[in-house]
Amino acid sequence: MAISGNYNLVIECGADFSLTFVLKNNGEVYDLTDWVFAAQMRNAPGETVLADFDTEISADGERMTISLDYETTAALDEGHFKWDLFALRPDGVRMRLLEGNVTVVERITNAVP
Repeated sequence: MAISGNYNLVIECGADFSLTFVLKNNGEVYDLTDWVFAAQMRNAPGETVLADFDTEISADGERMTISLDYETTAALDEGHFKWDLFALRPDGVRMRLLEGNVTVVERITNAVP
């Protein structure tokens, strides 16, 4: 993967957020077992980190999930931001897989069970 893909996110304040990816190259699913991932959200490159996404690799090594819990999303301000996802492969290669815009939307309902 020489060029990162673009993927825009919509995150709702006060709600759990998660998104699962399957990484493929020429139709072949990558085995992500020993990969390390990091994803962050900022106003712009080089500015303060607004959120560090949790990352998790599935037990079969074929999927990875980024997530934010409701407490983290509740602390976000409504607006438009940037995010990206980096990977460190077992062979030491570092790559940016995805980047995009983040739209954070305020919730209407405050009475949550």
